Amino acid sequence: MALAIKLRAHGFEIVSAGDGATAMTVVQREKPHAVILDLGLPGGDGFVVLQRLRSLVSTVALPVVVVTARPAETNRALALEQGVVAFLQKPVRTPELLAALRKALRQAEPVECFAD
Repeated sequence: MALAIKLRAHGFEIVSAGDGATAMTVVQREKPHAVILDLGLPGGDGFVVLQRLRSLVSTVALPVVVVTARPAETNRALALEQGVVAFLQKPVRTPELLAALRKALRQAEPVECFAD
């Protein structure tokens, strides 16, 4: 909730989910430009959500920023291997969160391709 307040204060639109199953439903319904994912979700594991996001054609390239209290030494490499944009430790500082989210949103921008 605190992250949502910080992000709204900086002009971001936020939709949220309280658990992994709801997160997948919200992502499919709302089609966000990026996801901020906590690895310690109630009733599940954030890595399961990340794997599901990566397994679907519609979300395989969706930028994900991980924000977690889990130890970095055992989780950062696994998250980065699954293509997350950033791995941030709680409590996260607002400037770091904003920088990671802006990076994620730049990755989400469509790239124009021209064929000859």
